[in-house]
Amino acid sequence: MTKKSFVIVCAKGSSYRHLAILSHNIGLLLRNAGNAVDTEKTSGEYDLAISIGGDGTMMHTVSEFSRRGIPTIGINGGGVGFLTSGEKADWEALASRIIKGDYTIEKRIALEFSHGGRVFGPFVNDIVLQHPFAVGAFTIELGGVVLYDTLLANGVIVSTPTGSTAYNTSVGGPIVFPSSSNIVVSMIAPMRLSTRPLVLEELAYGGVLKITLAESKRERPVMVQGDAQSFATREGFARNGLVVGDSIVIRKSERPILFATFGLASYIAALNAKKGFAL
Repeated sequence: MTKKSFVIVCAKGSSYRHLAILSHNIGLLLRNAGNAVDTEKTSGEYDLAISIGGDGTMMHTVSEFSRRGIPTIGINGGGVGFLTSGEKADWEALASRIIKGDYTIEKRIALEFSHGGRVFGPFVNDIVLQHPFAVGAFTIELGGVVLYDTLLANGVIVSTPTGSTAYNTSVGGPIVFPSSSNIVVSMIAPMRLSTRPLVLEELAYGGVLKITLAESKRERPVMVQGDAQSFATREGFARNGLVVGDSIVIRKSERPILFATFGLASYIAALNAKKGFAL
């Protein structure tokens, strides 16, 4: 069996202190099998990163290590943990499969957006524009072609296939399997009953999506988030978000996101157990 090099990234914070023991035990099992294991994020080269925590830890870890061409597998030690590939209670079986190389590496689409001359991303799940308490009017263009001139809604969600099972589904958007090259544009509380989510493949082939805040109730700025991380106070933004007339441009990230998973059967099982998906 070929020896490998791993890095274990464990969620931080008081609510995750119990995971330190889990991280230690997994590392010990991997080392006993003759593998090299780091438990601190370094600039080293690894065959696989192991994320222990919830979806937030997984998104942060897979985004960071994908930039270096290193795939990430997740073990859920948090809440839902939909993006992870197994539960902490099954850690020994999961570690055994990792040692054997019994996993699949998937290259998935990630998104980024530009604003004010800066590029933000990559994002694993989604990019969200949302009014703080009321309605905004959004202009949405795909490759310069206007899809919506004045879309009245509380906000807009642009999700990757991976993120289609997150905020997107809570507003009625479709589930897109992570192997897909489509992205989903869904609306938060649209004013028109005829407004429906859009499934687009153009971004996979170099297309860009431009979203402009055309109007805003009480002239309030609109919050921008990527993978639930707010950019309202980042350099290049208005103090509290996008102001009327302001735009962001969304495109596919040049580098794919590298997930290590246990395949389609594991994904369907997670849909059933954690999302109430009925076969």
